[in-house]
Amino acid sequence: MAPLVSVVVPVWNVVRLLPRCLDSLLAQQHRPLEIIVVDDGSTDGSDEVMLAYHEHHPEVHVITQRHRGIGPARNAGLSIAHGEYVCFVDADDWVDTDFVSHLVGVAQEDRKSVV
Repeated sequence: MAPLVSVVVPVWNVVRLLPRCLDSLLAQQHRPLEIIVVDDGSTDGSDEVMLAYHEHHPEVHVITQRHRGIGPARNAGLSIAHGEYVCFVDADDWVDTDFVSHLVGVAQEDRKSVV
């Protein structure tokens, strides 16, 4: 079975760009996958987008916090991540469908070379 991968997405006021980011993560070829979006005190409706995705996609988890910046938002997501591997994607980015599977392949090859 493929390893669980956690993708942490810190979110702050990116309501127009967030759907493209989340859609690209939901389209990943690698499964199982959990997507942790951290609302870092958004005031533009980003929180509503995140909650709508959570409602329709069980692999999307939402954390909300007051605005503290990208580092604390990443740490909040990391604190609940269950994946064997964790990666970060910024909310104003999107990724190819093989993004996660490529990262897992590189990590597993690296692990073999160390043993």
